[in-house]
Amino acid sequence: MNPWFSDDGRLRAGWRFLLGAVVAFVANYIAIGVAVSLAHGGESVLESVYRPLTMLLLLAGFGLLLVTADQVHENILLALGLGRFPGWRRQAAWGMAIGAGLVCVAVIWIALAGRANIEIKLTVRTVELVLLVLFVLATGAMAEELMFRSYPFQRLLEAVGPAPATLVMSLLFALAHGRNPHASKLAIFNTFAIAVLLCVAYLQTRALWLPWGIHFAWNTTLGVVFGLPVSGLTDFAVIVRTRAVGPRWVTGGAYGIEGSVVGTVVILLGFIPLILLTRRRADATLEAAPGAPPGHWDEPGASDEPSAPRIQL
Repeated sequence: MNPWFSDDGRLRAGWRFLLGAVVAFVANYIAIGVAVSLAHGGESVLESVYRPLTMLLLLAGFGLLLVTADQVHENILLALGLGRFPGWRRQAAWGMAIGAGLVCVAVIWIALAGRANIEIKLTVRTVELVLLVLFVLATGAMAEELMFRSYPFQRLLEAVGPAPATLVMSLLFALAHGRNPHASKLAIFNTFAIAVLLCVAYLQTRALWLPWGIHFAWNTTLGVVFGLPVSGLTDFAVIVRTRAVGPRWVTGGAYGIEGSVVGTVVILLGFIPLILLTRRRADATLEAAPGAPPGHWDEPGASDEPSAPRIQL
C-alpha cells in the first residue's frame, strides 16, 4: 500500500488536506503583508485590502491544487463550492435570513434582560464607510468560508469522514478567533459551535453559499445594523454604535454576544431552521468526486426524496 498515492494516482486525501492548509497559511501571510504595507490610510485601508486579497489568493491557490493534486480540470468554482448552479442565490438568501434572524433573537433577549446605550452618527462619511464595511464583511466571510469549509474541509472529508472533519475544522476555526480582543473560554466554545453550524450548512448543500450567507449576515447584522462587537471587534459599528449593559452572561461584555450564554443558546437554535430548511431541498452527495456540481435547490416540493444520503441530526 503506497502511503503517498491512492490507486487512481492522486495524492491521498490526507496529504492534499495538508497542502490546502499550507496554501491557506501562505495566502493569509501574503495578504496581511501586502495590506500592512499599504495601510498608511489607517485600519479601514488595511481591512479593505487584506480581506479581498485573502479571498482571491485562496481561490487561486485552491484552484491550482484542484488542477495539479486532484486532477480536476473543469468546473473549478463548482468543485470549491461556488459557481452559478441552480438555486445558489436562494441558498445565499436563506443563509442571510438565518444569520440575521439569530442575531435579532439575541438582541431582543439582551434588550429584555438589560439595556442598551445607542449612539447614531449619520453623515455622508459614515454612509461611505458602511459601503466599505459591507465589502470587507462580504469578502472576509467568503475568505473564511474558503479557508475552513472549502478545499481543506473537502479533502478532510475524504480522509476521515464528515463528523471528524467537522470537529477538526471547527476547532481550528475557534482557535483562529481565540486571538481576538477580549476572547474568553466561552467565546471560543461559541465560535466552535457556530463553526459546526456552518460546516453542517456546507454538508447539507455541498456549496458555500448557505454558510457564507449565515456568516455574512451574522457579522453584518451584529456589527453594522446594531453596532455591537463582532468577536471582540468594534470596527464595523459605523453609523450605529451600541453598548449593551447587563450581566456578562447576557451581553458577553466587550467580546459581544458571541461571548455570552445568550450567544450559545442562539447558535444552538440555529440548527433548527438549518436542518428544517435543507432536509428536503438539499441534494447533497457526500461521496461526490471533486468537480461534481454541488447540491442545488429546486422550487419547494419539487423533490421530496434526496438522491443521496445527507448528514442527519
